[in-house]
Amino acid sequence: MARARKCERCDKYYDEYGLEDNDKDANSIMFTNVDYDGRYYTHKRLDLCKQCMLELYSWFNKYNEKIKRQ
Repeated sequence: MARARKCERCDKYYDEYGLEDNDKDANSIMFTNVDYDGRYYTHKRLDLCKQCMLELYSWFNKYNEKIKRQ
């Protein structure tokens, strides 16, 4: 039985997805702070629906391509 989740970006409810160890099918994001020694501090996890996650991946891929060209 799937559980419903609410997207923290668009507020839509969606069925769970991306439940396995697969970095190409993530279902949430988490921001971190990293200090000079490489220690990191995590913040609240943000759940995203499949559509919002795909839009994030699309933006991120375009950003990576832009950085590579510089």
